[in-house]
Amino acid sequence: MQLLSVILYNVRGEIRRIDFRPGRLNVVTGESRTGKGALLTIVDYCLGRKSIQVPEGPITDTVAWYATLWQLPGGQAFIARPAPAAGKASSQQAMLEFSTDLPIPALTDLRINTDAATLRTQIGRRIGIEENLTDPGPRTGRAPLEANLAHAVLMCLQNQNEISSPTTVFHRQGERAVADALRDTLPYFLGAVPPDQALKRAQLRNAKHAQQRSDAALRAAELAAQTIDVDLRALHSEARAVGLIPPGEVTDRASLVRVLHSARVAQAPEQRRPVIDDAQQQDRYLALERRAIHLRADLKRIMADRELLLTQTTEESDYEDALQLHTGRLATLDLLDPASGSDPSAGASCPACGQATPHADPVPDALRAGLTRLRDQLDSLAEVRPSQRSALIALDGQASSVRDELSSVEAALTSLATAALCVRLRWDTRG
Repeated sequence: MQLLSVILYNVRGEIRRIDFRPGRLNVVTGESRTGKGALLTIVDYCLGRKSIQVPEGPITDTVAWYATLWQLPGGQAFIARPAPAAGKASSQQAMLEFSTDLPIPALTDLRINTDAATLRTQIGRRIGIEENLTDPGPRTGRAPLEANLAHAVLMCLQNQNEISSPTTVFHRQGERAVADALRDTLPYFLGAVPPDQALKRAQLRNAKHAQQRSDAALRAAELAAQTIDVDLRALHSEARAVGLIPPGEVTDRASLVRVLHSARVAQAPEQRRPVIDDAQQQDRYLALERRAIHLRADLKRIMADRELLLTQTTEESDYEDALQLHTGRLATLDLLDPASGSDPSAGASCPACGQATPHADPVPDALRAGLTRLRDQLDSLAEVRPSQRSALIALDGQASSVRDELSSVEAALTSLATAALCVRLRWDTRG
């Protein structure tokens, strides 16, 4: 990603443009207080920073839009940001356009089509910043952080006092939050963090939650095992009182379980519903029962979507690995002369040794076309890949919310059924 131009627009539509030559050292000279130092701030603002730190003066009084033109892999990007409104120090609005050869638009053609956060995401994807997540650890007190274009900018820009500072390496390193962000994201930009770290961390987090639920279930089972005989006798007494099982005493644990199980499976679904004499309580029970059915269906749908997302992630990863493998095999074609054998009037030659041949060999051109198609497919796959980590977090949040509500509904159903059973037991005792 290389800077091609910095463009300033005033309210009358006049343009002040500074062009740079990519791949070379560009030196901007001029008298003091003519705006040279503001170039870095303008570039930082165009790359998504919320506020523009230009001192009040001719620039802030005159400029209506700040814009930059960038050379990206495979094309160009035009980024424009309107100056913050009067009385405000920041703005989230932005304009972003991609093309292979972008002309500088007029002021009347500038329009808001995105915001600063989306701008950083799209530019980051174009230059190879993949989905990632850095977890500083619980002892640091900092939340997990995703490396993005904003952190890359901090490692690419330096103003004059930062260059001369013996203790500062990166842009804005002296700010506490910026220093922490640089410390957390530097491993990713150095290549020490794998690209699929976000998905692996999500899977690890889900596995830890599942382990915690299993441990809690094990503790509950161990606690229940200590009082299982008392609970079984109580259930047997209740079932015998309401007529679900015949009279008689059963003291053996296995026999109690067998009798209670037969009483449960012998009843039809409509017969297992408790008898509630109060009409309002019965209506409430039926409404809660319907709500529980809907919640179970929603939970089943959410878990199916989550499973489909994980399956899609695996399939996309396998497909991308296959494309990378074939691209790597054909990458050696870049060492050959692209013009060898492609121009019949210039004479045919061997693409490997350069010797003249009677006929042009069409194989290198065909292989080179295949390599181009593979690279285009890889670029398209990287651009359209959804944010798997965000989708998984959203689905996990929905599932947790549905589980909590379902637990509340089932607890209410149990409470109503127990209350109705107690009322019937009191009446039977009085009788």
